Amino acid sequence: PQRTREGGAVLPKVIMLSSAGVTRPDWSEEKKLALEGCAGIPIVRLNPFGILGVKAESEEKLRNCGVDYTIFRPCGLNDNWSPNQRPIFSQGDIAVGRINRQDVAKILVDLLTTPEAT
Repeated sequence: PQRTREGGAVLPKVIMLSSAGVTRPDWSEEKKLALEGCAGIPIVRLNPFGILGVKAESEEKLRNCGVDYTIFRPCGLNDNWSPNQRPIFSQGDIAVGRINRQDVAKILVDLLTTPEAT
């Protein structure tokens, strides 16, 4: 059964914390050149232990498992970045920038009660 809020709005069942850049290692050379600022961020260049591929596979498994879900892909985590910034949300995998871990935590909690986040 789906979790609902008063008024009947469906709440997400699973919130996955992923990472900006998960699809970028597989971009075509043409796309990488067209979106150079996105393709060249440190996590994409370094991709330690192939983590972006692992995250992409995990996202795909979640999409296919049949439960309501939200996938959150924050950009670069930086504790020196001022917290309480106004986040910019987008679809897909072209976001770049920095975010404080406190803001990531707040967004994750907020997603639990955001009906549109499914």
